[in-house]
Amino acid sequence: MDITGRGTVRHHNITLHGVLLVPRLAVNIVSVSKLGELDYTVEFTRTNCFIRGAGTGDLVGEGHLVNGLFELDFLQAPRARLC
Repeated sequence: MDITGRGTVRHHNITLHGVLLVPRLAVNIVSVSKLGELDYTVEFTRTNCFIRGAGTGDLVGEGHLVNGLFELDFLQAPRARLC
């Protein structure tokens, strides 16, 4: 798939920087491995996921299970960390 752009996405309580635009994707995705590289921890339960700052343990994101995929309710990570 071709990447045609890069930028910042803001939607409700979610802000992501360094986002790649891939027009052929039907949904937006967040890379759990990329969050790990940036020292975030991601915890999955049966119906929820929680994203925390590794150094502080502060909750920076949360999501819930919808049709087999986790949909983010919010993600507020500092700009410098997601660039």
